[in-house]
Amino acid sequence: MPTVDYGSVTLAVDAGRVDVYFPFEQGEVKAALKPINGRWNPDRRCWTVQTRFAKMDEERICAAIEEALYAAAPKKWPQAVAGLSGYACATKKYDVKFGAGGVRIALPAGHPCHWTLEHLPGASRKGDVWSIPARNAKQSVVMPVVERAAREDMKAFVDAVEPYEGRHMKGTIAISPTEADALLLKPGRVIFAEFPFVKAADPLVVNMPVHAWPFMVEAREDKPGEGYEHLEEGVSLKLGYLDARHGYKAVRKLQAMPEDDRPARLDGPHVDGKWHCRRG
Repeated sequence: MPTVDYGSVTLAVDAGRVDVYFPFEQGEVKAALKPINGRWNPDRRCWTVQTRFAKMDEERICAAIEEALYAAAPKKWPQAVAGLSGYACATKKYDVKFGAGGVRIALPAGHPCHWTLEHLPGASRKGDVWSIPARNAKQSVVMPVVERAAREDMKAFVDAVEPYEGRHMKGTIAISPTEADALLLKPGRVIFAEFPFVKAADPLVVNMPVHAWPFMVEAREDKPGEGYEHLEEGVSLKLGYLDARHGYKAVRKLQAMPEDDRPARLDGPHVDGKWHCRRG
């Protein structure tokens, strides 16, 4: 189900329906939903708008909600969102998202900035995630928290992947060349993998809370065969770990993309046979 992320407000869009999740403090969302026949959905713990009752499609519903959010926000908020909406974190310890509704900030349990945000009027907390409506996103409070999260996020990512700098892995993935092209597996391209792939290809790697593991495709060789169904077709790859800071920027850029637009990642089932890893 596609997700539209407005910071403190998120929409889950499905055929014929939009589910709207927002903190109690943002009553303007409820006010915008009622005229288009939005209703509280106790099963999903959210408000739901159905296209047949709203008499508009999913795209127009999302646009109506976004318009209402900006109307309730400070005058300069659209400019702030334009400059900060591309911000994203590379590790699962942190999350920062600016959008039409406001700001969402996730911090590790026990982080000192939880205390800071507790004293910000209008901020609401669910677990370790804070939702701050745009009208309450006081710059002098929010930006120091965001800047600290950015520094700590980068350090956490570098600490996680830096030990593997200079390592290379070689092996075969069980997909056709056409499928490999769709995954952007071409020499010179940066690609991303889930941990199960990394662990299967390089058993020395320790699982860390990063959103994705970045690699450079250094070489590729397509294996001829009569067809994938006979496991005679595959793609041999040589992948190199990106240096930590380059990888950090690449993963942040990946996470800043809308979820449905992100490229597919290599995962455990792609590994075919034994892979070989070495340094240098």
